[in-house]
Amino acid sequence: MGNQPSSRKTAEGAGSAGTSRRGLRRVTRRNTSDANKEKLQGMVQRYAPADATASADDRVKEVAASADNADRAATTAADKGTVTEKSPTAIDKADDAHTNGAAAASSDKAAASSEKKEFGLKHLDFINVHRKDYTGRIELLQGSVERLSKADETDLLIVYLRERGQYKGNRDSALAALNRNGLSLAQLENETKPQPSYRRHYHCWLSRPVPRPRPPGFEYKRLLVYEDPGEELTRDDNIVLDIMKCLTTVIGGDVQIQSVLIPLSGALLSPSLRKHFVKAAVEVTNGWMQMGLPLKTVRIVLPETDISKDIAVFKSIREKLMSESGNFAVNPPIKYDVFFSYSQADHDAAHNMMNYLRGKNPGIRLYDAEPRDISVRQRGVVNAEVMDAIQSSRVFLSLLSDDYFHSVECTEAFSLAYCRDFDAQGNFIIPLFWRSCDLTPLARRLVATEGVDCREGSFDAARVLLDEILGALATQDAPDE
Repeated sequence: MGNQPSSRKTAEGAGSAGTSRRGLRRVTRRNTSDANKEKLQGMVQRYAPADATASADDRVKEVAASADNADRAATTAADKGTVTEKSPTAIDKADDAHTNGAAAASSDKAAASSEKKEFGLKHLDFINVHRKDYTGRIELLQGSVERLSKADETDLLIVYLRERGQYKGNRDSALAALNRNGLSLAQLENETKPQPSYRRHYHCWLSRPVPRPRPPGFEYKRLLVYEDPGEELTRDDNIVLDIMKCLTTVIGGDVQIQSVLIPLSGALLSPSLRKHFVKAAVEVTNGWMQMGLPLKTVRIVLPETDISKDIAVFKSIREKLMSESGNFAVNPPIKYDVFFSYSQADHDAAHNMMNYLRGKNPGIRLYDAEPRDISVRQRGVVNAEVMDAIQSSRVFLSLLSDDYFHSVECTEAFSLAYCRDFDAQGNFIIPLFWRSCDLTPLARRLVATEGVDCREGSFDAARVLLDEILGALATQDAPDE
């Protein structure tokens, strides 16, 4: 009993201390809440668009009221001793409210900013490509792949990846634009399930149609994704050739593509590299379209920066092509009866066949497309001599093998011949399946419909075809001089 006063005093002291701590918590919460409300006011005013001041003030009031209610609820809980470590405090709820309010205001700003964007690409120059039934067009433009107008709608956007599976792009790249607008290339790839053979032979894959509704400014229907196989970016000629070979295969299939957009940005943004891409893109697309690839429009889009050198490069190529336009005829006279395309490894077999044809018909005119050990950059991105020979040949005979499909010159000639086949409406390419190999998608299609199986290097099987060619030539009119 003698200890009771002391014990009571201790209890009273503890109660007083507890009351003091609760009061301190209330003061701290109020001070913190007031500070956060001031912070929120500044955040909303900062992120809200100029014409949304009233709505921003309303948001502040709503969030502040929510913070006050949360503060009072938390204080009552503290007084009752029901607050646990897992119970959210008023500060937590106020912070969440701050975040939500700022995010909503930021979303309003983004929406307002989107409405103010000017859509449309700036047209700088163009080159007409005259065909038998229509005139194609290569256009040089400037702008962003995120701000196409309805008039700029394009069937296919080229997307460049530094490597397969690399879905983070440079800020100004087409890949980064897709990411910013919530279009997942990884998801699109998963839904498309690209054909492995396209990747092996062309380092490309064609996406399924871009799902609707598309973001404003994204006026393209599909993507053609190019995955760099690891070569240096200065191998721009090979990149463009790969893309064009893939396009030739795709257009020859079931997918209708008449317009293509090639953005020279992101990884291709450096001016020193970009000028090479402008040159390669123009020369390759012009060559393939002249050969018969049924593209109506190819758009080369430059970034919103200093592009004066790129414009000058395009202009010089346009003037050069215009001066040479008289040298390229849509329907040239026939110079060769057979265009022989083969790899260096099949040199002896090809020459045995040519000797057999000459032995049966000494007057037969053959074009020997013997591959050369020379880079694309050294010889020029477009092999004008080969293009002219293909245009002026009656048939294109190719010896397909693994070595054939590893030769840039062979696969280039095969692709150009297929463009010529569009005009000839078939029966121009005669593929000899000479040795077992992994056929390209285009070769597989042609072997199934027009080819002759001569595996493994059967000259007897090839002789039947050679005799048919000789018989067909004998029934035709005398060759043009």
